Amino acid sequence: MNKIILHYKLFLTFAFFNTLLLPGYTQVSNYLFTQSNITYTDITGGTVLVPADNTDSDDEVYPGNAIGFTFNYNGTDHTTFGISSNGFLWLGSGEPAPDTYTPISGSSANLDGTGTINGVISPLGRDLFKRTTNPFGEIRIETVGTTPNRTCIIQYKDWRSYGLDAIYNFQVRLHETTNTIDLLYGSFTIITAIELTDLEIGLRGNSDADFNNVLAENANWDAAV
Repeated sequence: MNKIILHYKLFLTFAFFNTLLLPGYTQVSNYLFTQSNITYTDITGGTVLVPADNTDSDDEVYPGNAIGFTFNYNGTDHTTFGISSNGFLWLGSGEPAPDTYTPISGSSANLDGTGTINGVISPLGRDLFKRTTNPFGEIRIETVGTTPNRTCIIQYKDWRSYGLDAIYNFQVRLHETTNTIDLLYGSFTIITAIELTDLEIGLRGNSDADFNNVLAENANWDAAV
């Protein structure tokens, strides 16, 4: 059984808990979606992939990160994943182009990169990059818990959109055994509401024909479907 859970806070004062459930199917388009409230908590341990300093991380990809356990996504077992500075993870032996801003809708099977990409998990896919002024941006990875209930947490802290002095905090959590994926959203400082209408949030399988993305009409996150 696979599912994806999304926890929204953004500019709202509450969060949403959303579930996409895969009961034995091999396409992410068959995942189901629900939502409810949950609390967002920063992680401070684990490994810092991108340090909180004034160095750039713009259109960067970071392949080969260890999950810490075997995670099944879209019917395939994985032990590693890649991270894009543009707000998404990928699974498989390939690597997307660094300037991939549409990880769910991009028509190229390998997102115009190399090798084979078996899937994409996109908590906030768009042209993003690290803040290089205070608060400085950071990406951190930490696997917590004990077998068979470990969780791999990938955290984007103090990230922003290209050309905007925004502040975004969000996580992906991959759960052992249940193969649950949580997308959690912490505090957001936005410049304009239009920022929230140009995002790709959700899942992609082996191509843009197999996807399950979240829609929030007029950036109304309490009515996401």
